[in-house]
Amino acid sequence: MIFFLGGEVFCWINILFFFEESLLLEYLHSFFMVACLGFLAFSVMEALDHGLLHFSNPQKRCALSGVCKSCVKAKPGPCLLHRLFRWMIPIIGLVGLMPLAAQPLAISYNTSIFGIVRNLTHPLPVQWYEIRFCPAAALILLTGAWLALSWRGGTPGGTLLAKVLLAAAIGHVGFTFMRLAFLTFYRERIVWFFFWEELTELILITGVLYMLWLFQPQLGQQVRARLRALMS
Repeated sequence: MIFFLGGEVFCWINILFFFEESLLLEYLHSFFMVACLGFLAFSVMEALDHGLLHFSNPQKRCALSGVCKSCVKAKPGPCLLHRLFRWMIPIIGLVGLMPLAAQPLAISYNTSIFGIVRNLTHPLPVQWYEIRFCPAAALILLTGAWLALSWRGGTPGGTLLAKVLLAAAIGHVGFTFMRLAFLTFYRERIVWFFFWEELTELILITGVLYMLWLFQPQLGQQVRARLRALMS
């Protein structure tokens, strides 16, 4: 959420002071959004690992041990979870290749929004970042995750490295597909591109807050207590 806030601050500065024409601020906005999605993916994997599967906890049996028939934490042998991830990573990589076939769209037109005339555009250099750099970076990260699982998957350090690289790759893939989908849907009315991107981000924040309230209700109590202390 810190990265999300940072990305939105860069976006706010770009819109308010540079009329959304600063490429540097847009790159920073995009990078922080990628980092936000990556950390979100990592947190989900950690929650599933420590709360459901117990794969990384040496004191507990993995939830899949009944399917594996034997657990690598008890005795050496093949790990079903490692094999599953080594199979899933190339699938994600194939999906990540799809944006590389998309062509950038030169879009620029004037419109009136609540009586204010604005030029709406999505610069080609930003599109190159979204549909060329992000997929390429995701493929490199996925390759690193696959190698980490293959060579050091049986060690805690290797598993953690694989999860970090996989989460970073998911962040890049998720961002490029979101931007490409919105631009494709609304290439003739790009104002809806901006509308749905911001609304999707609001939905993301709302979803995270709801999950925190659902699984960690004491956090809300701590926040209310601190607010009361500040106001008193």
